[in-house]
Amino acid sequence: MRRKKINISDLKDRKKTGIPTGTGAFLAEITIVCLENEEHKSGTKMTVNYDNEDHGCILFWHDPESEFSRFFHQDIDEATQFGATGVAILLIKALTPFKVVQRSYKTTGIDYWLVSKKSLVFQKAARLEISGNRREKRSSYRSRVAQKLEQTKQSDSTNLPAFIVVVEFSTPKARMVRR
Repeated sequence: MRRKKINISDLKDRKKTGIPTGTGAFLAEITIVCLENEEHKSGTKMTVNYDNEDHGCILFWHDPESEFSRFFHQDIDEATQFGATGVAILLIKALTPFKVVQRSYKTTGIDYWLVSKKSLVFQKAARLEISGNRREKRSSYRSRVAQKLEQTKQSDSTNLPAFIVVVEFSTPKARMVRR
């Protein structure tokens, strides 16, 4: 399996991801915290199952302040959700023709709106819902995907495809589904 290289620092580049630079810097920091708390190092392999096909990724990062960041971010649940967001944004960028354009309202059943990477205007083209966990059993991993698939139905009136990304940090692995 050929592995796609993913640089976590790309989160800091608004042109690559579609998110503000400061937000991207925070997500990069917290994504690294989540990986290093599980004793992963830069160059860690991650398996991404996208529509029932495995994709290999290699996660790279460099953060001279990572020890301080791990000390600072002690709310594991919050860190996990933000870390999963960082990974999901990078996976959308790497494996689909979309990038993030806007944070969504809670009542939509999704986390973000996506646009085509080739679009010159901010025309919403897809939806993204994200979930993260430090360690998850196989059965709960699958049920989380099913739960998120159901949740996205709240914004089905848009007739736009929805992506669900569930990230698990201990392995690390991710499941990405398009509906």
